[in-house]
Amino acid sequence: MMYNTLRDRKTKLPDIPVDEVRHVLALIIMLGHDVRNTIKDYWLTSELHCTPFYSKVMKHDQFMNVMKVLHFKNNTKST
Repeated sequence: MMYNTLRDRKTKLPDIPVDEVRHVLALIIMLGHDVRNTIKDYWLTSELHCTPFYSKVMKHDQFMNVMKVLHFKNNTKST
């Protein structure tokens, strides 16, 4: 069980499959090559702005859920 130590209360974080994390990291790299105003803009479905690549890799809500808990710190080391 993993806990979010950034908050006063202990909240169980979801288990995220490694493949989902890889997809998020790949999408982050792609976001840098296709700059838009907001993150949600990458998943637009209007004909003028649609880029199906993003929604084929991962749904927007799924991407945002992983981004909420993604961090790069070794929680097992004391600082």
